[in-house]
Amino acid sequence: MGGRGEDMTKHGMRHTSLYSIWSHIIRRCTNPNAHQYKDYGGRGIRFCDKWRTFEGFYEDMGSTYEKGLTIDRIDNNGNYCKENCRWITHAEQQKNRRNNRFITFEGRTMIISDWAREVGVDTKLISARLLRGIQPPLLFKKIKPGGRLI
Repeated sequence: MGGRGEDMTKHGMRHTSLYSIWSHIIRRCTNPNAHQYKDYGGRGIRFCDKWRTFEGFYEDMGSTYEKGLTIDRIDNNGNYCKENCRWITHAEQQKNRRNNRFITFEGRTMIISDWAREVGVDTKLISARLLRGIQPPLLFKKIKPGGRLI
């Protein structure tokens, strides 16, 4: 024993989804060459000391993991640790992005994609209308063939 490679595989889970999730957390928080570093380590997002090893991460999060889920930080500006992380679906994950635009209409607040699904209007159309300063309810109007608002 002793080599880094041995330490990383002693748990026998190196080729699992859970291990991949953990290794991506480590990479995006510590490696300036990682694609997502600027959004994580570059803006100060870290992970707790216990998660320096896969075993520590697994002890905290492994029992609640289900295939197909992604790890989510409850506080998007907080660090990766047991108290600030949970498992959610990809669809739920998309709602937690920092670049989401929230729209309030008739006392309800949702992101553009949820409004688009609800009113049957393309998300790109809603986004383009917002850029032009159009607000609800016109923001959600459907278009007749020929380009006229319904």
